[in-house]
Amino acid sequence: MLFNDQLAAFVEDRLKVKTGPVWSGKLGDDAVGPAVGVWVRQWGTGREFGFAGDTVFHPASTIKVGLLAGLYHLADKGKFNLDDKVEIANSSPSSIDGSRFELSAEDDEEKTLYARVGEHETLREIGRLMIVRSSNLGTNLLMDYVSPADVTALMTSLGGGAEALLLRNRMMDIKAFDAGKTNRGTARGLCRLMDAIGKGELPGSPEMIKVLLQQELNDGLPVGLGKHVKVAHKTGGITAHYHDVGIVRPGEKNAYAIAVLTRGFTVESEATCLVADLAARIDGQLR
Repeated sequence: MLFNDQLAAFVEDRLKVKTGPVWSGKLGDDAVGPAVGVWVRQWGTGREFGFAGDTVFHPASTIKVGLLAGLYHLADKGKFNLDDKVEIANSSPSSIDGSRFELSAEDDEEKTLYARVGEHETLREIGRLMIVRSSNLGTNLLMDYVSPADVTALMTSLGGGAEALLLRNRMMDIKAFDAGKTNRGTARGLCRLMDAIGKGELPGSPEMIKVLLQQELNDGLPVGLGKHVKVAHKTGGITAHYHDVGIVRPGEKNAYAIAVLTRGFTVESEATCLVADLAARIDGQLR
């Protein structure tokens, strides 16, 4: 049996024994139901494989990697300087009608920016917090400087399809969610983005890797890879969805990019365990 088929069979067995989904159909997926998408690219050997790579998921906070790449890309073009200081404000426009909404620290992994509203911070540090602690407030602040169109253009330049990584809304835009307008992404698209960063194809790639290596939310890929394996990565989660995308062993000859997207696990620990198990199996195949 081909390794792809082995992975797919392993995932299918895990999905058979889980409970059914409990989310609404508004999250932008191809369908409402359990699914796992996996894609891997190893640049030293040229190997590329996976399954359900083009299945569309709500990407949750993995979308923030696209925003970070857009930030460094626009800084490289001279649109702004990463060390420019901007005001920390908790007010964002909905993509539906422009009405303003605020975020709550209770719903955000990163709390420090809320206590600093009215102060100023560099774009560089806000971008770092958006990745290492998955700051929703930081994400919404950066979208004043990096637009959805900027991220779409960047993904298109990497050869991604229309929905490889589609940023349409700021974090916690409830009006957009209720209208069925959501961010979208695929395992193949997110893997290609991590691949481009890992290979140094994008402006600021070395610094972005350093930021991704500082990730503080480590329940997925790092668990499966073990504490001695470096992984520059970003997790993402929303109702019954859990994802992890990363660059394994960045800078080494056997480095590779990986994206694992899941939906349908009503207990998040079941999803994180599956991501970890897949990471271990894939890494064993590629070493």
